[in-house]
Amino acid sequence: MKKGFFRDIFRGTYLGVISCAWLGYLIGLRILNWNHSLWSDFSNVAGALFFSTLLYVILGLVVGVFFTIGLRIIFILAGKKGSPGGFIRTWLIVYSGLTIIVFTYLTITRTHPDAHVLIYDVHLVVLYILSLLAGYWVIGVLISRSETGLVKATVLPIVVFIAGGLLVSYFGTPKPQLPLLGNIDEICDAVESANSDAKVFLFAVDGAEWGIIDSLIAEGKMPVMAELIERGVRADLKSLPTLKSPLIWTSMATGKVPEKHGILDFGSFQFPIMKNSFINYPDGIGFYRLVYTIMPKCDMPVTSTTRKVEAIWDILSMADKTVGVVGWWATWPADSVNGIMVSDRFTYTLFNPRASANTLRKGQVYPPDLLDDIIQFVRLPQDMTQEELSRFIKGEVSGDIFPTEWDASGREEWNPLYQLKMGYTSGESFFNASLYLLDAQQPDFFTVYLEGNDMVSHYFWQYMDSSEYPDPISAEDMERFGELIPRYYSYWDSLLGEAMKHLEEGTDVIVASDHGFGPDPKPKIPFRGGEHQLFGVFLAAGPHFKQGYSAEAASVIDLTPTLLYLYDLPLGEDMDGKVMKDIFKEDFSASVSPGAIASYETGRRFRSSLTPSSADELIKDQLRSLGYTK
Repeated sequence: MKKGFFRDIFRGTYLGVISCAWLGYLIGLRILNWNHSLWSDFSNVAGALFFSTLLYVILGLVVGVFFTIGLRIIFILAGKKGSPGGFIRTWLIVYSGLTIIVFTYLTITRTHPDAHVLIYDVHLVVLYILSLLAGYWVIGVLISRSETGLVKATVLPIVVFIAGGLLVSYFGTPKPQLPLLGNIDEICDAVESANSDAKVFLFAVDGAEWGIIDSLIAEGKMPVMAELIERGVRADLKSLPTLKSPLIWTSMATGKVPEKHGILDFGSFQFPIMKNSFINYPDGIGFYRLVYTIMPKCDMPVTSTTRKVEAIWDILSMADKTVGVVGWWATWPADSVNGIMVSDRFTYTLFNPRASANTLRKGQVYPPDLLDDIIQFVRLPQDMTQEELSRFIKGEVSGDIFPTEWDASGREEWNPLYQLKMGYTSGESFFNASLYLLDAQQPDFFTVYLEGNDMVSHYFWQYMDSSEYPDPISAEDMERFGELIPRYYSYWDSLLGEAMKHLEEGTDVIVASDHGFGPDPKPKIPFRGGEHQLFGVFLAAGPHFKQGYSAEAASVIDLTPTLLYLYDLPLGEDMDGKVMKDIFKEDFSASVSPGAIASYETGRRFRSSLTPSSADELIKDQLRSLGYTK
């Protein structure tokens, strides 16, 4: 009895491992097919195939044991004594039948029309089922015709399927091609003509919405924006179809669509030994859950090393223009630039108890010794004072305040008040560091990014206007939090005004957002009542721009080409954006003739990869709390 039981456990476990391993191998091939740039290096191919197979081998161990025990119980209850061949055939038939049912259900209920977020790849599953049936037939024939053991019987189909699948995937996948590269001499000649008079301050506000700005200006609550509109140019700024901040801000900084610049989501995957990361994978078959459970460190937030192309600060550095970049999305590790860079991880990694001393300093800023000067400006959520809270929350503030429905025992980062504190203190950290750096250096191009506006818009929109929401919101919460978002807009308006006091005379000021905001009546995340909208904000004022002018809607990818035009630098022909020429004064446009060059790319950034850090888990927690990732 015991001998037969353990024999069946071995057979079932072996079959489970082989069956699931084959699924993992197919998923590895599909990853290579969807992310064809991985074929550029053998380590990528080996890593994708080996580790996707390994993940499903582990799953197969569990499936095989539990599936076999279940079958064994059924055999005992039915009073049957199965022969080795009979047990194997029963196992294979039941497993195949259940697989077809489960995958058919997933196909019907979970297919997504967008290729980049496709939950289930029908072709992969059809191939898997057909190959299982073919492989099981071969195994059955070999077992029935000879005394060949189970392991030997599976060798032939395994070898055939692995080799065949690899060959089909290799020859059926478009091979990676290097991007269009510029001529080094042409680039050097082009950057010598940069406008020596141009100075730009770019105030980047995540999720700013014209509707709120206009209503607050009418009430006299955003005087700085009102003054800039009066003496400048305003326009709607159309975002990308996929409203994800790292994609959009990187497109704004490069003038290129995500497929070119390489940042396609909030994070991506990179297995050990792989030199490059990947973002596209067949979901709905447990891949993400397995990675998240077994190899969580392979799922990393996006980093600057993921970007494949040059950003505006790189191009201006080539032109010997000084730059300052503070807090911009996906700038960690900080790049070497002709000036200063404070990465987006500045407030995440510093003072993180899970971080090593080396990680605390590595890549935070450029040049590295700048960290000693600006570390004094870092503030954490718990540093927000009661006086500061009362600036946004109506009525008396004492202790922590939660919406009436909030379960205080829940995860802290999902708490709307925590989101306010985090957005406010991180913004204060970046902004005060910016003022210090502006006073010290006054670079030719300076930008600071503030995320807090997006965070409070996600979590407090329903208190500003409850009419779009099916569930009633308490009058108490409406009273306390109803003015929070408008007050936050007024707050960053005051920051903008303060920053302008630190600018040299003649500096052009640009305000831009990556998208707008609106209600989300059926949020997937508790208390997350606001959602991204397609059109954001563009505003430009200064000596080079028209006054009191409303321009046609532009695209987020037009920002970098427009900045290049302002600096009298040629547009890269490989850029997808165009110059917003109608926003400039006619005499300025008549004085410049930047033309175009093939590309600013030299190939130095083409091999995109991810850089791990001790802040990864904190960042992933925050992204999940905002509903951006799983």
